[in-house]
Amino acid sequence: MTIQSHIPLAPLTTFRIGGEAEFFCEPRSVEELREGLLLAQEKGWRVIILGGGSNILFADGLIQGLVVSMRALKGLREESDILWVGAGMSMDELNSWAEKEGRSGLEWSGGLPGTVGGATYMNARAYQHEMSEVVKAVRVMDFSGREFLLQREEIHYRYKYSVFMDHEDWVIVEVGLGLGFASPEEVRTKTEACRKDREEKGQYLYPSAGCAFKNDYSRNLPAGKVIDEVGLKGFRIGGAEVYQRHANFIVNTGKATADDVLRLLEKVEEEVYKKTGVRLEREVRVIK
Repeated sequence: MTIQSHIPLAPLTTFRIGGEAEFFCEPRSVEELREGLLLAQEKGWRVIILGGGSNILFADGLIQGLVVSMRALKGLREESDILWVGAGMSMDELNSWAEKEGRSGLEWSGGLPGTVGGATYMNARAYQHEMSEVVKAVRVMDFSGREFLLQREEIHYRYKYSVFMDHEDWVIVEVGLGLGFASPEEVRTKTEACRKDREEKGQYLYPSAGCAFKNDYSRNLPAGKVIDEVGLKGFRIGGAEVYQRHANFIVNTGKATADDVLRLLEKVEEEVYKKTGVRLEREVRVIK
């Protein structure tokens, strides 16, 4: 497996923002993944796992350590009643397969950016559904190369949370899903409806990382509504903007830097707290 150096990271994220990786690799097998992780351990490099880059903001400049892209690990196999999917498979690829095969349970994720591993890590959610509804088990590798299996109950899913967030030295390798059956036409219709709704809401017009902040469902406080009510919709710092069409999106209007986005995130947090007393919790992961 080739270890590259000084690889631009902006093209590997949906934000299209960020500096470059000091070291970079894209393993094409579980063994190559283990090889990369053991090399990083030997060299004392920090390891950053990258899926589809849809919920991440890399800082400007050099990102020290080894960035491991999982995008080439995208196998798909069925074992008993579980569909095992490589963590690097994109949600779009999985949706296309499900549409052709008439497999239901993921229609809500139509048009969702990112990979299966990323969606599993963050318990991706849309249209009142979330990833935890279909995840049955997850194959994991830690940074020492040890593999193990977690059952769903061991993942401790809740809103936009999984146990993986507390174990940054774990890598999701393969996700076991429990999907139902329906006619291909029914699956396609429901999946396309979600894709179309995202498109009509303007979610693909500008690069972004999706929702910037978590909603507070315990107090019925959607982050976008709170941000809009304090008058920040359309507010800009440099090339970063609080999206006019969805106040919980920070968009890259063309030439935004990571610093622009970070300062805008801080401004939104500050203004919302000052005017409402609400402390927003970031959903986007910032890596410096």
